Amino acid sequence: MRQPRLLLEAGACGAIAHSFPLLDLDKRIGKEKVELILGVKPFKKIDFTLMEEPIFHVLNDNFKKEFKKLLPYTYCYRYAKDFKSTELKKWNSMDIYLCRNVAIEYYGNHVVIDNYEYVEYGKNKVYMKIPTSIQSYSELVKVFEFRDAIADMLSSSIDVEGNRKDYREMLAKPEHDRKKTILSDFDNPDLLIEIKKLFQQDVNDKQQFWMDVMNTVGITVDEEKNYSDDEMKEILHLSDTVFDKCNQFILFEDLQALENAPYLIELFQELQIDIEHFNLNSLENISLTKYLEAQLDECMATYKKQYATYLYDQMKGLEIQQKQ
Repeated sequence: MRQPRLLLEAGACGAIAHSFPLLDLDKRIGKEKVELILGVKPFKKIDFTLMEEPIFHVLNDNFKKEFKKLLPYTYCYRYAKDFKSTELKKWNSMDIYLCRNVAIEYYGNHVVIDNYEYVEYGKNKVYMKIPTSIQSYSELVKVFEFRDAIADMLSSSIDVEGNRKDYREMLAKPEHDRKKTILSDFDNPDLLIEIKKLFQQDVNDKQQFWMDVMNTVGITVDEEKNYSDDEMKEILHLSDTVFDKCNQFILFEDLQALENAPYLIELFQELQIDIEHFNLNSLENISLTKYLEAQLDECMATYKKQYATYLYDQMKGLEIQQKQ
């Protein structure tokens, strides 16, 4: 049976929670109202000590990178209500560690937390136990208890339950499905771009574009690395001509600009990818429709003039009756 929400907000594991008399109430009632009416105090902090330094799980580093990528998507649901950016700061400061084993001492008792339970220790630091049998991140995110625990951490850290289910489901989705979900839920193509910058201010427009290109061709990207031009060119196996032209002429701050189109087309042809595939892996969608329409109009105008000139040359020596 799930622990009462008033206890889980402190990150209490089951073994500790059950050492107290529990009051099972609807979590929507609110902590303040429960304390005012019933005199029942919620856990705000549980004092314990680590019996030994936790041993990190093999997936810990991978999870930290993935969690950082997840936050902009979950924050989309809070952005409009987080007027002072307090929730943004709380989520940005969360420091979660996946561990093989977490042993704590609580009032003289030795407690080993169960799989997918977690404890908060110190300021913003959270230790969560993960089974050693799970060796891949793709396998881990399929586990409901894991996703539910992460959603619990996000919700409890800001004391808002409303989008818990959204956080849980978002964690299991690949990048392109997360993007589709946000576009569907908010119908604002610029929202994710704005929020991404709040979480990754060190990634400029040019870096983000080339990282999206690398994702599109199936290259694993280190989100924390600042790639040099030479590194990106070598990783993508691009010719000097195409890469240099893209860096010189593409307006990275406005990928939709018509003048970008010829260079994007040349780049995608060399990499053998298409616009649709790129859009599934990028923050900002690209459309070539206006460019191609302009090219078609230009061709039609050119050939219309040529056709008129041809008709004139053919008919200028003819009698009026023949012209008719």
